[in-house]
Amino acid sequence: MIIKWGGERRTGLVFARITVAGVVGALLVGAVGVLGLGARQEALGSAIADRGTLSAAVLDVYRALADAEAASLNALLVDPQRAAEAKARFREDLFEVHGALRRAESAAVGCAQACPGAQVETLVDLLPEYSRLVEAGWAGSAAGNPVGTSYLAQASFLMQATLLPAAERANQEQRTAMVDGLEDGVAHPWALYALLAAAVAGLVWAQRVVRERTRRRNNRGLLAATAVVVLLGAVVLAVTAVASSRVGTSTALLAEVVVPLSEARNEARKADGQEARIVAFPALGDREGLAELFRTTGERLAAADPHVEAGHDALGTAREALEQWRRTAEPMTQPLDPSLDHKEMTAIIVNPRAGLSTTDDVAFDAAVSAVIDHHRTLSTAAAGSAWRWTAPLAWVLAAGALLAAGAVYWGMRPRLEEYR
Repeated sequence: MIIKWGGERRTGLVFARITVAGVVGALLVGAVGVLGLGARQEALGSAIADRGTLSAAVLDVYRALADAEAASLNALLVDPQRAAEAKARFREDLFEVHGALRRAESAAVGCAQACPGAQVETLVDLLPEYSRLVEAGWAGSAAGNPVGTSYLAQASFLMQATLLPAAERANQEQRTAMVDGLEDGVAHPWALYALLAAAVAGLVWAQRVVRERTRRRNNRGLLAATAVVVLLGAVVLAVTAVASSRVGTSTALLAEVVVPLSEARNEARKADGQEARIVAFPALGDREGLAELFRTTGERLAAADPHVEAGHDALGTAREALEQWRRTAEPMTQPLDPSLDHKEMTAIIVNPRAGLSTTDDVAFDAAVSAVIDHHRTLSTAAAGSAWRWTAPLAWVLAAGALLAAGAVYWGMRPRLEEYR
């Protein structure tokens, strides 16, 4: 047997160092990988659970706020019986807002940063004032006091200038944070890939040293450890690619369907309130604003249409309801028509078309909400699938690291004994 670079004692020391380095290196790669993958898995779960709940809650806040404003103004326009129904709807909407805010505050406990604290605080602080203005406006109007309309106008301004923008900012922030969290959770772990590549390079080098010093062709333990490390890299790469694809599906559903349709629903709720403002306390630009709301709502539907799951007919129902609503409300988008009195304009807002039990705005909201809920469920399911794919990855890496460390020791033990 030929021994290069020194005698048996020197060779035994080299083999001991290779064994220690191989075992410790494999365990170190496993520990670093497990910690990194565990943190990514936690971030992915938080994005799905906490951020998803936050995003859904603030979306519900916006919709309920816009609906509450429309109901508060409709109560001013109709007969006492229907006014009572509108007031009940207003109070139900505010109850829904408070419930959604509680859900948002609860979910915010679990998120690390960029939670909607300022926006939620604004809404929590100003909702009582908004409710007080509306109730005072109703009471004043019922007593025939002109100040009632002034209170309602102040409430509407508070809603348009402060409450709805705060809800919209919170919605955008949480949607962005959720998408960022999902994408971060399934991004390729390049640092881990680098560690695995370094481990393979080290094992190949060790195999070469052992071969040169022992004249044996291969060391089965080092070969097995190399194969395990390469396999671990392939598994991490493949699972990450699958999970990334699932998250891509989830974020595409959000960006291409849920977001534009949610914006369309919000625009429609604002249009409902705009109609009532035109009748109750018209201002310059209101009619043009209503026409613009109808236009942008239609554009949002058109943007989402190509991406809606095939066979989901509710979007067609929404398009039809929007078009009928736009036609019915068209006199309110044109220059003031003196032949159209207060009663007729009110009828346009609150009366269903012949043969229907609900107004077109209600039909539109129900149809769009059905499509949003369906695709949000699909998006959550796709993100959940990504989480399930990556969940066992840290355990697989830990087991592989232990196996690689054991293989190194198993392969080098005979050489250590031989050159002891």
